[in-house]
Amino acid sequence: MDDATPETGRELARIAFGRSDLHDLRSAVADVASAHTPDRVSDIVLAVHELAVNSIMHGGGEGVVHVLHTGDELVFDVRDADGSGVVPAVRSPTPDALGGRGLWLAQHLADALTISHAARETSVRLHLRLRAS
Repeated sequence: MDDATPETGRELARIAFGRSDLHDLRSAVADVASAHTPDRVSDIVLAVHELAVNSIMHGGGEGVVHVLHTGDELVFDVRDADGSGVVPAVRSPTPDALGGRGLWLAQHLADALTISHAARETSVRLHLRLRAS
């Protein structure tokens, strides 16, 4: 869980979380996002929160967010120890569904969403393009 990629970005933060850490996670994500994408802080906080909740509910109860700066992107890489062997799918929620909106919502709030799964780890990455100054 220690590699600083997509395409070797510089790690800005590493935030471990569990069920009781969601408030602190949202605060830490807001701090990082406001320094790089101040106009998108609310969207980023909501998207990362949704991914963290998925990690808690489906990925072993805890995870880590790696925040990477790649030059033209900010990437929030949410990882957990999901041992299911199944890559989560992004599905459009039905109006009557009680849940199942996290990945869909995160995908719509980011510029891109990528999901990968290894033997004992799931990684969901929110990609946010940075505006040229």
